[in-house]
Amino acid sequence: MYVDGLIYILSTFSLTFGNYMFPVLKMDNGSGIRVMDFWNMEQVHCGTHSTSGLYRHDYIDYADVSCISFIYVFYGDTARSLKYTNPTTLKIEEWMSRAAEYTWNGIPQSTDNFIINTFYDYEFIWMNERNDTLYAGMYYTEDNDNYPQFVYSIGGVNFTGSNNPTNVSTVTFAKYLEVYFWMSDSCNISSVNQHLNECPGKVPPIIQTPQTSVLFTSRDNVTLVCSYLSYYPVLDVRWNFDSSENGVRIIITNDIDHTKYSGSSTQVPSLTIHAAELSDQGNYTCSMKNRYGWAEGSGIQINMLTDTSLCQCPCSQVKNGSSYTAEELQVLLSSSLKKLEKELKVDKKLLSSYVSKHVSASDDRQSSRSLGIGGIVCLCLMAAAILGMDLMSIKRHTATAKGICLGRPQKL
Repeated sequence: MYVDGLIYILSTFSLTFGNYMFPVLKMDNGSGIRVMDFWNMEQVHCGTHSTSGLYRHDYIDYADVSCISFIYVFYGDTARSLKYTNPTTLKIEEWMSRAAEYTWNGIPQSTDNFIINTFYDYEFIWMNERNDTLYAGMYYTEDNDNYPQFVYSIGGVNFTGSNNPTNVSTVTFAKYLEVYFWMSDSCNISSVNQHLNECPGKVPPIIQTPQTSVLFTSRDNVTLVCSYLSYYPVLDVRWNFDSSENGVRIIITNDIDHTKYSGSSTQVPSLTIHAAELSDQGNYTCSMKNRYGWAEGSGIQINMLTDTSLCQCPCSQVKNGSSYTAEELQVLLSSSLKKLEKELKVDKKLLSSYVSKHVSASDDRQSSRSLGIGGIVCLCLMAAAILGMDLMSIKRHTATAKGICLGRPQKL
């Protein structure tokens, strides 16, 4: 958000027929602030009604639009005014971009142009259909402390495309610009935040750099974050790079090599280093200026991760950085390897896989028990049958054996 300049509000009310005009903004010619930037601030109440300086009433932040019958924009005094009836929004860009219902010349032509932020350096400009006659304008440029300029002409002046109203002949410069709400007396205009947030002093930007260090690998894109708070327009952004390689400081701006860098601009203050390499190591600081001077953020140190930095082994365990052949390592580590092998050797009989092969698993199901008992009975019956048959022939086998022993011939 940008804020720059002097705004002043009157606190007197013009009470008429149950309504009153309530001033919400006043700004001196040449105060150095965009009217719309200042209007669009949030929860800020600046100045007082009786002193000069920035003034913005924080009623703008929460006003009930239905309480506002008209909005008046005054150029210097009440005789030079633009009137907008029945506003539906408090966004200044919206109601000033449409034709005013009334001006100091009466009702404007339906073909007149009311233009916002699109015509040269004018925040607002009112011209005829051909855009060759100027009736009123708010001119602002960041190049000079004498802006904005509030210009008008009762009958209109020739406008030849000059972007600087000081070059327009017979134009009138208003000393200030005011905005008033025409209010119903039943509406509450007390300030919700009780004016706790005052307008800032005229100081350089406040820079915020959340990073303190960044590690990257080769060919990475590295983004260094920089943001700022400035109530006045930021005019320039640059990064200072102090190289670790040679100690040289390099100034990186928006117009430097875009294949290497991007950002470092008022729109994108953060800096991106494309395909970063070892030569990009060093300290980077973001700096910028507004009309009240330069400011510099905290430094950000960036370093590239190399093979050495990726190694997790303590350097003390590496013998002077020496290297050995496979044969030398085998000899040096043989005793350690044998000891390690002995410690890691496991008795196979203690392994669960071995034990499980020699242990029957129990099964408590009734069906399993019945099946097991049936199997045992079958085996016993088979053994009994075989034994029975042997017992039935034992007498015959005994007689045969006895005959052989006595030398008796055997029957064939």
